[in-house]
Amino acid sequence: MDVVPQEMEETLDAVPNVEMVISLGRATASEARDIWRVTRIAYAPYKGIIKPTFGALRVTEKAIRYQIRTGKYIYLVARHEGRVVGTLRCRKRGRYLGLSRLAVLPDYQRHGIGRRLMEWAEDEARRLGLRRLRGEVRAVMPDLLRYYRRMGYRPIGRRSRKGYPGYLIIVQKRL
Repeated sequence: MDVVPQEMEETLDAVPNVEMVISLGRATASEARDIWRVTRIAYAPYKGIIKPTFGALRVTEKAIRYQIRTGKYIYLVARHEGRVVGTLRCRKRGRYLGLSRLAVLPDYQRHGIGRRLMEWAEDEARRLGLRRLRGEVRAVMPDLLRYYRRMGYRPIGRRSRKGYPGYLIIVQKRL
């Protein structure tokens, strides 16, 4: 099962367990392809395993570019040596900042990049005058729920979809 087109597939050398210089910031529309690539690779292990399928596996590069250009979403990116290695999608939703599609390339996971993206989102929420952040975690992913709990997020409800009762756990953090 090919998740990433062959021309985009790459072999990454394992990143040594040392302090990496990571720069964070808002993505530009020109980084849509990189965001698409990182998201596809990071979510690939769940394809066909977790139902319903993650929207992150269905999104197109064109849709990401549109979302950035129109300001519908803010995409945050983590860069290592100029290369996008992580991303997080944010959207102002009333009185809170909605978070989705946190993705870090596998060889860069467990180096604090996801946490740094989440902290950047907290700063972004403050800049927007918001005091809450919300995200959704698949109920079948308890390790991910524990990850969010360690960052101060708490479950506040569940969301269902036809055929998938309570499949999402809504998590929230107050700033």
